[in-house]
Amino acid sequence: SLMDGKIDIENDKIRIQPIYEVSGDANLTTGSIDFTGDIVIHGSVESGVTIKATGSITIDGNVEACNLEAGKDIILRSGMVGGNKAHVRTKGNLYAKFIEYTHVEADGFIEADSAMNSTIISYDKVIFAAGHASVIGGAIYGCAGIEANNFGNESEVKTEVNVGIHKKIRQRIFQLQNLIEEDQILVDKINSGIRQYDEISKEKGLNAASDEKRVALLRARIARQAEISKNSQELEWLNSIVERSQGATVKVERDVYPNVEVRINDAKVLNRHKQSKVEFIEQHGKVVMLSLPD
Repeated sequence: SLMDGKIDIENDKIRIQPIYEVSGDANLTTGSIDFTGDIVIHGSVESGVTIKATGSITIDGNVEACNLEAGKDIILRSGMVGGNKAHVRTKGNLYAKFIEYTHVEADGFIEADSAMNSTIISYDKVIFAAGHASVIGGAIYGCAGIEANNFGNESEVKTEVNVGIHKKIRQRIFQLQNLIEEDQILVDKINSGIRQYDEISKEKGLNAASDEKRVALLRARIARQAEISKNSQELEWLNSIVERSQGATVKVERDVYPNVEVRINDAKVLNRHKQSKVEFIEQHGKVVMLSLPD
């Protein structure tokens, strides 16, 4: 090998992915990092720093009020306390020891030991599976379902738990459908204009290929078709999320406390009494609570 990096197998081919490795902390002195490949930080990430990677991000130490953005997985071995200023965005999965006062969004699933006063959005499943795994305060959304040992606490802090189709997804699907339809109408009009140029040129015995107006129409068509393709791919992805969300539930392995609001699609219920070992499901447009087997 002529380079250092991480060995991956993609489409039955061995690839060496570049890695940016920081032996200590990432702070304002070292500066922000924007790297094509994977980033590994063996220390902590201090407030005010932005870390961007086209690949994965792995941080061994504590993470403060910073911004993280990854094209693949993010692994926070010691968790994150974001001070209501931190943003985390990943196109892959997120693994964390704990998440506190942070806005998190992941295309894949999220797995952590606990969450406190954070906004957490996963377009797959969210699992808090450690011994005392809890979700306390804030709002959490898991498209394909959420599992945790505990929701809320004895202080009855307001905690929002949402599964199913997120309203942002519905809004974006509607928007994309309209954009695709409008662009397709425009492409049809452009095609009609090109045909007219070709017919007129043929009647006059001219070569329409070099006509400036016809060339401009061709370029406009290419641009609109590119937009249709891009928006269609996003729409396909969002529809896969909708499909994944079918039958999503909220599973409580130990306790759910009062003032925990559970929403499944458009139905919601506010839990008013401490319950143990239950699962919230949607039934006939309402959120229903069922007991889990011991």
